[in-house]
Amino acid sequence: FNHSNVQFTMTVTRLPRSQYKLEYQSQRDSTELLPTSIIEDTVHGVLLMVVQTGKLGAFDATQMLVQITAGLTLMYISSATVLFVSTVLMRRRDYYFKCMFVESDSLGLQEEEPNDEGER
Repeated sequence: FNHSNVQFTMTVTRLPRSQYKLEYQSQRDSTELLPTSIIEDTVHGVLLMVVQTGKLGAFDATQMLVQITAGLTLMYISSATVLFVSTVLMRRRDYYFKCMFVESDSLGLQEEEPNDEGER
């Protein structure tokens, strides 16, 4: 691969009659911060598509390992930061802690309901 001959082309195309809009509704019950209500959110945005073609580089295992560990480290740091801020610094930290950590006796396993003969 020749590193001295790298070229790229960028084009912008407007799609006619395209709207990038998402509408969704969410329900809140009385156990949350707000009383029972339905909230409708409308989100607008821009669709950005990147299409890569051709050969831009060569595989390097060392660089792959560096990128994977750096990505995992950044994800852990951001997760730990959100956890710390929401459970220690926020005003409603008790509520956030309860929502974040749910204790369950069944460990996610559901027992089968008995049929008419009392068998499981």
